[in-house]
Amino acid sequence: MKKNIISLLLILFFKFSFAQKKGFITTLDANVYTTYFESSKNKLKNFLKSKDIIILSQSERSRNFFVKLYLEKEDFFELDTFLMSIGYLSKKEINTVNNANIISKKILEIEYLENSKKSYQDEINNISNKKTTEKNEQRYYSYLDQVWHIDKQIFKLNLDLKAFEQKNIYKAIINLDDDTEDLTSKKVSFVNMPGASFDILFIENPEKNLFAEVYQGFSLRYLFTKGKSYGLFGVMREVNDSKMENDSSRYSEILTFAFGQDFYTRHFGRGKNKFLNLYSGYNIGGLFLTAENRKKLTASMNLFIGLELFKNQYIIIDNKIGYFIPFSYNRNLRGITYNFSFNFVF
Repeated sequence: MKKNIISLLLILFFKFSFAQKKGFITTLDANVYTTYFESSKNKLKNFLKSKDIIILSQSERSRNFFVKLYLEKEDFFELDTFLMSIGYLSKKEINTVNNANIISKKILEIEYLENSKKSYQDEINNISNKKTTEKNEQRYYSYLDQVWHIDKQIFKLNLDLKAFEQKNIYKAIINLDDDTEDLTSKKVSFVNMPGASFDILFIENPEKNLFAEVYQGFSLRYLFTKGKSYGLFGVMREVNDSKMENDSSRYSEILTFAFGQDFYTRHFGRGKNKFLNLYSGYNIGGLFLTAENRKKLTASMNLFIGLELFKNQYIIIDNKIGYFIPFSYNRNLRGITYNFSFNFVF
């Protein structure tokens, strides 16, 4: 017994030392988004067919293609480069793990199975020396069946052990997703992100007695979907120029309320970057114009192009420039808008 323990420890030591030099598993885990899903899927399939690979699992859906596989070292690095040519690589993780622990575990499993096999063989020998009865015969064949299953397990473990010991292993896990909008999908992801926005309006052609050249102010901006749907309510006041005369008939305040949506571009960020996601958007709502001796309620629309400066799972900081279009006083109130906003998860 003591000799067996010493032998096992020596085997584990040499196996572990050998595994540290050669036994590695390098895994590529990648997510790719593409606007040309069928074409990209076929390109990926053709690439895999042309290589010496072993597919572990594969699944296809209308908007997703998943594959897990083993491949050679040269093909592994070629695949890494190839994936960037079929779409937007949103995730790429390469991890290398030493196989020493795996090899040690498999050796212990083999040792355990060998001991179990020996126990069953001892029982078989004991039954062979006893009187033949129906019960003993059943036990005999049951133990033989157990020995047969154990031999199969040992054989498989030895094959795995040999593979882990002799070469490094390269594995890839690839998710290819359709990045086009699914018009049939009714799923909406809601969020709870209140925030505020600094707003400034430069009027192109203000009528002197009605409007100032510049209005600025703040608004409350509440994001309620991941697609950046939002509601806002704010107020802007005229920025007085020292050369301008005070005119009680001029609209000095503009109250704004609107619903808006922003849409990420397909080719610049896609909304998945931490910094500098480009997007376009709109909002549509109303204005309540006030002066000392007059008031006016009208509808309005804004068209924007924006850039998220920073975004994570807790906050969004972004700014945008747009064109402001009122439905009344269109000639004298339309102009350029700039907004800087901050939203946070509540």
